[in-house]
Amino acid sequence: MVANQLYELCEAVGPEPTRSDLVPTYVRLLHDNEAEVRIAVAGKVTKFCWILNPKLAIPPPPGNDIQAFIDLLNDELAAA
Repeated sequence: MVANQLYELCEAVGPEPTRSDLVPTYVRLLHDNEAEVRIAVAGKVTKFCWILNPKLAIPPPPGNDIQAFIDLLNDELAAA
C-alpha cells in the first residue's frame, strides 16, 4: 500500500524533496476515501514530520486538513 511506503520514500530522498514533492501526496492520502489508507498515513505522521525537521513541533493542521483528522477519529470510533 502506498500509504505504508510513503514514509520509506521520504526517508530515502531526505527533507527537501519530501517538503517540495511528497507533502502534497501525503495530504491527499489523508483525504482518501478509504479509512484504512487514512489510518495508515496518520500512523506515520510523527515519523513524516521528523524527516522534515527533527525539531519540528507538530501544530494542528491548517484549514481543511483538520477535517481529515476528525474523519479519521470518527472512522476509528465507528469501527470500535
